[in-house]
Amino acid sequence: MTQPQWNIAEKWIGANDLADRLNVSPTIAQILYNRGISTPEEARKFLNPKLNGLTEPDDIPDLPKAASRIRQAIEEKEQIVIYGDYDVDGVSGSAILWHIISQAGGRVQTYVPHRIEEGYGLNKEAIEKLAKQGTKLLITVDCGIRDHQCVDYAKENGLDVIITDHHEPEEDGTFPDGYAILHPDLARTPPKVNPCGAAVAFKLAWAIAREMSSGMKVDAKFRELLIELTSLVALATIADVVPLIDENRILVKFGLAQLNQTTLPGMQALLHSTRLDKNKIESYHAAFVIGPRLNASGRMGHAQQAFELLTTRDDQRAQELADYLEKQNRARQKLEERITAEAIELAEYQGQLVEQVPILVLAKENWHAGVIGIVASKLVERLNKPIVMIALDGDFGQGSARSIDGYDINEGLTSCKDYLLSYGGHAMAAGLRIEAGKIMPFMRALQKHASKWLSKSKSVPLLKIDAMADPAELDSNFVWQMNQLGPFGHGNPRPILATDLVELVGTPRVIGQNGKHLTFNIKWAEKIFRIIAFSQAYQYEKLLDHRKCQIAFEPIIDEYRGEQFIQLRAKNIRFES
Repeated sequence: MTQPQWNIAEKWIGANDLADRLNVSPTIAQILYNRGISTPEEARKFLNPKLNGLTEPDDIPDLPKAASRIRQAIEEKEQIVIYGDYDVDGVSGSAILWHIISQAGGRVQTYVPHRIEEGYGLNKEAIEKLAKQGTKLLITVDCGIRDHQCVDYAKENGLDVIITDHHEPEEDGTFPDGYAILHPDLARTPPKVNPCGAAVAFKLAWAIAREMSSGMKVDAKFRELLIELTSLVALATIADVVPLIDENRILVKFGLAQLNQTTLPGMQALLHSTRLDKNKIESYHAAFVIGPRLNASGRMGHAQQAFELLTTRDDQRAQELADYLEKQNRARQKLEERITAEAIELAEYQGQLVEQVPILVLAKENWHAGVIGIVASKLVERLNKPIVMIALDGDFGQGSARSIDGYDINEGLTSCKDYLLSYGGHAMAAGLRIEAGKIMPFMRALQKHASKWLSKSKSVPLLKIDAMADPAELDSNFVWQMNQLGPFGHGNPRPILATDLVELVGTPRVIGQNGKHLTFNIKWAEKIFRIIAFSQAYQYEKLLDHRKCQIAFEPIIDEYRGEQFIQLRAKNIRFES
């Protein structure tokens, strides 16, 4: 197993001063500095985010126009259709708009395309069907920004189209000719980082609530609903792996708090089926427990069930849907294991596992197009290289791409667009369609492009360490202070600290199912700490041979028989050469 290279942040000379002003540990001040925060004002804003820190909806020029058109549709009883993507982001954003428009009395329904049969984005067959059903207003969620021809076709069929999306527009910077375009790039104050699609939809929901209220201030019934719906924005933001800084952080902070007290029957049923403690839901649970279940229906069948779960008001139906998603998720896990094993075998057979290959392109018949994206993510984590997985079906393939920091996969696909039928996404994730006969030239072109951006050193995983820890600081108050830096995720990772050279005390123990994990004690500056090292049982012999090591870790509070004590969760163990 390749050992990561430690990258320890340079010690900041202003840490003590900021710590004194904030009444926190100097290590906490160092972590804030590592995240670009160096003044008390910035730090207080970061540590205490407020919903009034969100930009107003009309910061996007077309938002008031869109909200006014939706109000007109509600008042004139026009048929409104929300056309959402099939992932957590699209389903959550669609549910947000459905709740708001329904509460306002609108005639609203949703259309979620089938991942396999229809693919991503708008399609003319769906538009024609909706037009014949009497639809007058079409609102996209998490899609549509590149669907110029489909938007024109919708207009020809008498539909006004409001596009809400966060994906990259066309390479030439043009947007579809819709009734209103709601996209972060068009904001008067462009965000520091892109929000997810559900966050854009939430801004529209906010504007609709204002439009339907008695003044600029949102009426109480809408305000309560908007606060409830921040839970869905949080889920979508985390699941879509957008950076948790700026407005994204605000929405996730409040959304996770709301998720812990949700009144939505579907979310209550889902939390019950996953046996999560409603008072302790964090970003980890959103990413790896709740998100995969909401995604499962779209990956294995049709995402309509996930949407229904987020909008149903019937407790019994909510539990039926939650149980269904649980079964779908288990089936997805088995399929994922098989495809992962086949992908590794294929990569080895084709010689793509060598260091010189900067990006892997893997294609095979009988791979499920709904699962290859999550397999690609696992392979990225395992190999520390961008991955393109393509599910072949006859003469065509549907692909999912996932990347690493330092390589914009959407730019990579753009450089190879002549080989693709379609593509779209953002820096870290994208989708594509391709003819089977063009896969090999596409692979060569993409690897040539990636080799210009990715050096060989990128293949060695980098472990970013926030600070060398002071063992005297490590107590329950320090862990509480560190947790205030959350919610953690992409763009705001959970802080990692490091020890000096420490000494093993006693003998390590291999624990856990299949003996994968390791636990042992260390002596560090005359203090004894317990270490838990998940999936690092392979270090057992080295620990016994060396007895001394450095540990990169996260401090956590462990409870045993009602008592709390500090434990260090090892991310990596480094030995003297």
